[in-house]
Amino acid sequence: MPVPVNGAGKRIVNGWEFHYEGWSLPEDEAGKFRDGASREDMFPVVRKGSLDQNILGRLGLTPKRMANKQGDPDALWFHQLLLPIHHINKEKGIEPTQDDPR
Repeated sequence: MPVPVNGAGKRIVNGWEFHYEGWSLPEDEAGKFRDGASREDMFPVVRKGSLDQNILGRLGLTPKRMANKQGDPDALWFHQLLLPIHHINKEKGIEPTQDDPR
């Protein structure tokens, strides 16, 4: 259902403003977020990051841990850094988030 236009010509519901024609960052906030990035170049060289060797070591990464039983890289280890896998106990419900609909 489209959000109706109010008297000021904006589409606002419960404090949320909807932009049906697209949105642009106001002039006074230009350069505040994602400096160096643009629509044409979303990932400029100045925004590139790298993995921190000391932090990875503290998280448990070792040369042995980087390989699975077949000697291939263990992609699951890196995947869990980004998207942790948590335990689901059917009797107690989904943990650790209460009332999670999944």
